[in-house]
Parts: sequence; structure tokens; C-alpha cells
Amino acid sequence: MMLFSLTYGCANPFAPKLGEVEKGTAAILTERLSPNEVLENFRFAYIFGDSLVYSELIDTAFLFLYFDPNVEGTGRFDSWGRDIELRATGGLFRAVRNITLEWNSTIEEKYWSPSPDSVLASVEFEGAISAKISKGFQLKLGSEIQLAGTAVFSFEKENRGDGWRIVRWVDESIF
Repeated sequence: MMLFSLTYGCANPFAPKLGEVEKGTAAILTERLSPNEVLENFRFAYIFGDSLVYSELIDTAFLFLYFDPNVEGTGRFDSWGRDIELRATGGLFRAVRNITLEWNSTIEEKYWSPSPDSVLASVEFEGAISAKISKGFQLKLGSEIQLAGTAVFSFEKENRGDGWRIVRWVDESIF
């Protein structure tokens, strides 16, 4: 009887706490069978601070581009690759307890597949190997920091043919 009460009273330190997702919106893991499923997993990783899930979404050729308004007076675009992205995002997950990410409307969604002459041709989703999706977003970091804007993601289908990964992310946040 004592063993039952100890087992019953233990909490899994690796499980997300209930109630961390605001507004009753679900955050679920998917199999990454489409770029939109990758974005669902992206949201899941941010909400639950899961750097392992996040790392599975980022391709080895990944490039993050952003505008830095504090550089050289008027600002300029800067970028970094996968390694820095994973370190920066892991640090964000460790530093901020409550992260809320909401995807807003889809601004653009395009898919491409190879044509017989090896040129990428625009297609519907079926048969696509590359995609580009622009989405509006709202990101809350704790109770004090809020960002909004547009994220432009480029995706590639994995060579194994199963899932998709993010190869490029252009952050068009509004400061």
C-alpha cells in the first residue's frame, strides 16, 4: 500500500505541465508528412520548450535570416546556420518558462516538384519536394515580451521520403 501511494504521488519531471497551453488550443506532435505538420511540431516545441523535437525540424542546410535594426544606424539583414539556431533556441527554452506561439493566417503557400527537364515546377502538394509557407504569428515570451510579424519558411522533403524539414526561415518580426 505504501508503494502505491509513493508511485501515485510521483510526477514525471519530463512531462509538460497541464494548462501551459493558453486558450484551450491543442499542441500535438505530428509525423511531419507536410510542411504544415512541421509547423505544428514547431509550435509544440516552443510551447513545451522541447529542444529535441525542435532539432528534428531543422535541416542540416538550415539558414535563419532576420533584420537587426541596431546595426550601422539603419540596420541590416543578418543570418546564421543550424548550429547557432539550435543553441539560441535551446537557450530561449531554458530562459523563458512560459512561451506561447500562435500561428495566424497563411499569407502564401507554394509547392514545387522536379519536372522531366530537372527544373522545379509549381504543383499542388502531392509529389512536391520543396515548399514555401508565409504565416503571421504572435509569440509571447513570459508575461512581458510579445512579438508579432510574419515568418517565411522554406521546406524540403527528406531524402528518405518520409518527413519534411525547415531549410530556411526569414523572420519578419515587428519590433
